[in-house]
Amino acid sequence: MDEYNKLTKGLRNPQSSSELEISKTPALEWGLEFLYITTPQLSLVYEQFAIIIFKPTINSNFKVFPRVNPQWGNSLDHAISVIEKLLSLFIVGSEGYNRLYVFLLTFKTANNLKFDVEDIDNKYYCFLVFVYDINFPNKDPIIYSSINKALKGLQISHSTLLDYINNNYIYKSNFILSFEPIAADTFCEEKYAEKPAPDNQLLRSKAYYSL
Repeated sequence: MDEYNKLTKGLRNPQSSSELEISKTPALEWGLEFLYITTPQLSLVYEQFAIIIFKPTINSNFKVFPRVNPQWGNSLDHAISVIEKLLSLFIVGSEGYNRLYVFLLTFKTANNLKFDVEDIDNKYYCFLVFVYDINFPNKDPIIYSSINKALKGLQISHSTLLDYINNNYIYKSNFILSFEPIAADTFCEEKYAEKPAPDNQLLRSKAYYSL
């Protein structure tokens, strides 16, 4: 509350877009919506649903990535059923439909995967990793049941994986990495690109400075 008072009274400058919005909004104008008390499997689904429906000022463009906890096993039938009901509230092809459809595909995929101790016993287990070959857009992706398995299979570090996914870089000139299913017809869009080569001049400057 102290930080809120500082922001609204101009005692502290906002450090982010979220804080800027908070500084403009008196507490009397805040609204609180209780959606559902639900199972862990559906918590992120409802979070994405709420963002689509209520369009909050803060994080209005926020995209929720589906997470799948291997400890749930393959008990996702109820969650899949709920997602299908939520999808019926949207027009097919709309932004809201497409975002929830990603959850549906992810959960259906996870429901047919075999999880083992390696998936559960590491801190990166909650995300599936999809690897698409841009040369064969209609081919099914390689699916890793955890980030840990993806790091071993791709022989890359966690930071490198995040770099390629967050910036939509093409991995080894052939592969698209993602935490969620993606449509083959998006492979040709300008969304994906090769990672820029390091600036040689900058590297030379660094080398010179280090001497």
